[in-house]
Amino acid sequence: MSTTNNGTKDPSRVAAGLKGAISNPNVSDEAKVVAEKRLEELETQQAKDPGHVAAGLKATLHNPNASEDAKASAEERLHQLPEQKGDKNIGHVIAGIKASIHNPNVSAPVKDSAKDLIHELEDEPQPHEKDPVRVAAGFKAATHNPNVSDHAKFGAQQHLSDLGQN
Repeated sequence: MSTTNNGTKDPSRVAAGLKGAISNPNVSDEAKVVAEKRLEELETQQAKDPGHVAAGLKATLHNPNASEDAKASAEERLHQLPEQKGDKNIGHVIAGIKASIHNPNVSAPVKDSAKDLIHELEDEPQPHEKDPVRVAAGFKAATHNPNVSDHAKFGAQQHLSDLGQN
């Protein structure tokens, strides 16, 4: 049994067990109903990031192995979630849009509008500046990372010099 430091059951492992019971074809329908109810209770007790919940539900909608009932339930729960506008990290949004530009399955007109959107987003003021100490730490880590090329290490060292760090 997986327990936390204070001797209680780890809620994420309990949830994993309940999900396993729900998807197991050898478990009775009655036991699956009980597991679903217990899982719902467990999920309401835990504070979850609504963005992560939405991402999981969206993944279920696109999962070819998910049953139609699971997809319908995910769609219903997705519509019940509060809107998350304004809570997104602009860097992550831009990275996602850039990925669509390089995706061969995306049409040319969509790529053009994505490029326009990137320009608009990059012109917007950032909600918060990056912590210079953490930025320097990242560059220092890059200079010591064996998986980083010599060229990238040189660039990281240049950035550290620009920041007044050596």
